[in-house]
Amino acid sequence: MNRPVIAYLALASAVLGWAISPIFMRVLADEYDPYTQAFLRYGSAAVILVVISSIWFRPGLMEAIRRPKDTIGLALLNTTMQTTWTISLYHTTATTAQLITKTQVVMIIAMSYFLYHEERAVITSPRYIIGTILGFIGVAGILMDDPANSMLPQLNLAALLLLFTSVCWSVYAVWGKHIVRDLHPVPMFTVVAVYTSTAFAINMFLFGEPSTILTGSGNMLAFAAFSAVLPIAIAHCAYHYAQRQLGSAFCISLMLVNPA
Repeated sequence: MNRPVIAYLALASAVLGWAISPIFMRVLADEYDPYTQAFLRYGSAAVILVVISSIWFRPGLMEAIRRPKDTIGLALLNTTMQTTWTISLYHTTATTAQLITKTQVVMIIAMSYFLYHEERAVITSPRYIIGTILGFIGVAGILMDDPANSMLPQLNLAALLLLFTSVCWSVYAVWGKHIVRDLHPVPMFTVVAVYTSTAFAINMFLFGEPSTILTGSGNMLAFAAFSAVLPIAIAHCAYHYAQRQLGSAFCISLMLVNPA
C-alpha cells in the first residue's frame, strides 16, 4: 500500500477518533472529575503506545527520548490543551464543543501559509477562503444563546475554554508537523503521551480526586481505558502521520466533518 493511501486512512482514523472522543468524555464525567479522567485516559494511551513503540519502533523511540526540547514542549502544550478541553465538556454538550473548536481551522491555515511554502497553493484556493468565512459565521451562531433577543455571541466559561483550546490545538498541530518531518509519529507521540500523563498525574493529585480510581466502578475504569485507544493512541499518531504526508491545511479542513 503506497504512502498517500495510508495517509488518507490515517486521517480518516483521526477524524473518527476525535469525533467520538467528547462522547466518551461526557460519559466519564459522571464518574470522575476532569483531572482524574484526563490522567486515566492519557495514562492508558501511554501504556499502549510504550508497548507498541518498544516492540516495533525502538530506534525511533530512543531518538524521541533524546529530543526532550521538542517532546516536553509539545507535551506541556498538550497538557494545557487537554485540560481546558476536558473541563469545557463538563459545562457543554459534545456537539457544541466540537463545533466551537473548529475555529482552529483558520489558525492552522494561517500558520501553515507562513511556515510551510508547499501548502500555499492549497490555502489560497477560493474554497478555503469561502469555507473560512462560513466557519466563523457558524461558530458565531452557536455562541448565540438567545438570538431572538441579541445577535451578539455569549462567551460563557465553556465557550472561552473551547476557544482557548482551539488556539492551543493550532500550535500543537503545526508544531507536531515540524517534529515528525524527521521523527516517526508513533514513537514521537509515545514520548509526548508519557510526559503528558505525568503532568496529568500531578494535576490530579493537586486538583482532582484520585481516590475515585479505587472507589469507582470497575466497568467505568475499563471504559476509560477503552476510550484512550482510538481517540488518543491511534488518532494522534495517525493525524501526525497524515500531516507529514498531506499537509496541515488539508488535514485540518477534513476535520470539519467530525462534529457530524
